Amino acid sequence: MADSIFERMQDELSIRGRSENTIRSYMDVIRSFRNHSQEALEKADTESARDYLVFIRKTRKLSTSSLNQARSALRFLVKEVLRKPWEPGELPCCRRSKKLPKVLSRVEVRSLFGVIDQPKYRTITMVLL
Repeated sequence: MADSIFERMQDELSIRGRSENTIRSYMDVIRSFRNHSQEALEKADTESARDYLVFIRKTRKLSTSSLNQARSALRFLVKEVLRKPWEPGELPCCRRSKKLPKVLSRVEVRSLFGVIDQPKYRTITMVLL
């Protein structure tokens, strides 16, 4: 029965025009979910999805992007393949951390200008920085 769920999921993803990489990633998540969960895939719901996400967050130390992808794969399985309810706020996406851009120091900027020999390109670089 699990094989038919895998086939249905692949069919649903391809019907919706998902890329091969997305299909492969989603299927990897579902295989891992099946190996983690002791119950059949037909019994998957939002609670078992939450348990799995907590498990992979603690054990694998995945990035927020990977967790969001796993969440999306589980949501697709539960909502689109198994046709079970999935309320929009039940498992929200992880918030991505905001990284500030690196700012060069005055010394670094001067040394950058110093290695540019041609005045035209030095001027362009000065305007950009």
